[in-house]
Amino acid sequence: MTEALAKCHVSLGFQVLQICFAWCNVLNIASPKRYNMITKVTHDIRVTVETKFQELYSDPAKMYFLFTYKIKIENTGDYDVQLLRRNWNIVDSISEHRSVEGAGVVGQQPVLRPKEVYEYESACNLKSEFGKMDGTYTFERLVDGEEFSVSIPEFKMVVPFRLN
Repeated sequence: MTEALAKCHVSLGFQVLQICFAWCNVLNIASPKRYNMITKVTHDIRVTVETKFQELYSDPAKMYFLFTYKIKIENTGDYDVQLLRRNWNIVDSISEHRSVEGAGVVGQQPVLRPKEVYEYESACNLKSEFGKMDGTYTFERLVDGEEFSVSIPEFKMVVPFRLN
């Protein structure tokens, strides 16, 4: 995880979450189960998303539900590419639609050579137990400077006890 967060993310809560994950790794304690793994390929870029509800950092009484998502981006093509920008669409079941745009992801604009993978983890808070996100990444093919859009598959954020 990293400290660079989009507007919809909670900076302090996310920093606490980073510390907690670090200690879980040191103590060999399993983190909460991941769910909702989804994959989509656009222009030879495979994007896989896994989400996780963070019960310990959520407060339903205050309508605060924190979810983390892990993104894996794989260049399955033949050319070096660079991730330039992101554009997220965030839908909360009881709140307004939010959009987040910005340079790169988590403070990075990674270059992916053919067959390389880049992974990052970030977070999003909702005011309800249900939500979803999707979006696009803008990439540049370095050999000719051509920019292209890659779809981020829609993924759901659902509090696990609501799945029953």
